Amino acid sequence: MNMQLLGKLGTLQKLEKGTVLIKEGEDASKGMIYLLQGELGIFKNYGTNSQHQADTLTTGSYFGEDSLFLGKARAFSLVALGPSVVLFINRSNVNDYFRTQPEMAYTLVQRLTGRVEDLTTQLSKLSGTEETQASQYSTLFPEGHGSYTLPLTNRNEDYLYVQTLTCPMCAQLFDSLTVIVSKLRVDGTDTDLRTRYKDIEPLYYDVVTCPNCFFSALYEQFSEVSKRWAADIAKQIGPYRLELYVRPGLERDTFSVFAGYYLTNLCIPFIAENWQLARAANWNKISRLYQDVDDENMRLYASRKALEDYLYSYQHFNIPPKSLGQITYIIGDLYHRLGELEDARTFFYYVKTNKEATTVIRRQADNRLEEIKIILKELAAKNQQA
Repeated sequence: MNMQLLGKLGTLQKLEKGTVLIKEGEDASKGMIYLLQGELGIFKNYGTNSQHQADTLTTGSYFGEDSLFLGKARAFSLVALGPSVVLFINRSNVNDYFRTQPEMAYTLVQRLTGRVEDLTTQLSKLSGTEETQASQYSTLFPEGHGSYTLPLTNRNEDYLYVQTLTCPMCAQLFDSLTVIVSKLRVDGTDTDLRTRYKDIEPLYYDVVTCPNCFFSALYEQFSEVSKRWAADIAKQIGPYRLELYVRPGLERDTFSVFAGYYLTNLCIPFIAENWQLARAANWNKISRLYQDVDDENMRLYASRKALEDYLYSYQHFNIPPKSLGQITYIIGDLYHRLGELEDARTFFYYVKTNKEATTVIRRQADNRLEEIKIILKELAAKNQQA
């Protein structure tokens, strides 16, 4: 690279540590940056309480190709992490640069071609054209989590509407599908107390995930979370920013539903006071998602996690009597689901004899006790025959 020629063009700039070279949201007039020496930090929300560093540029790196070629405004801030030297390439001088420095043109084209190849690979995974879809590549999900398809009804305007939300963590605006609760019609209740609705499954839309910072929570809690937890939440979910692509609004897909619930598990300790109890309920919802995609092994995995948190809450929290009946029943159901019938019978008996529990749930517990009695009797008969 001919440094003398570049110097004559007057497009070199020396930076001191802490210099803000580019500000998030500013126009594309500065064009593309080529880092000749030093280190630059790429920041989101720089200078605010929710600031976080997305990446680091080292010597020989480019930044801002989309601004140079497409005129896009800056999506990030660029800050010198130490003494640095940068080269500006904008629309007024790009032809001179590439004519006098052909190796730069080759390097840039090579880099852009590599990005296209990476994008093609990612799209292939997301569209299912490869045997393993993207969900299996994220460490967010436990071993055994696979590629699934939920029966989403994103365009069901009778029960859903698009709402623009502001993320309380990063202040990003985005569209989210919101359930019209007043229009839901109950179609029945399963023995595990899961309510079924006609024409829609609200479970697929209960969690809101910011597509920018990945903060996730139940809809009714999402906008109420204090920003003072932003740094702690970012620390929990930050490692997954390069692994995930969450689709909001009408583009919501199965991957985004599962990702939202797992991200919520990470955010819950900063959202709920008795967070183990809240996480227990969230794990139980995840088990229902696995039930809907017919993955029994992962359903049992999520059920075990739910049981662990419910038992901790049962043993350590002062749960109101009216809620205790329902939670005790759920613990009994989880034990039953996992095949631990003696423990299931114990907790169903607690529900049956709890006068604070509703008549309906006490009757349901009694039915489950009779069910377990029959199962144990059949098992005893088989053991005698063996």
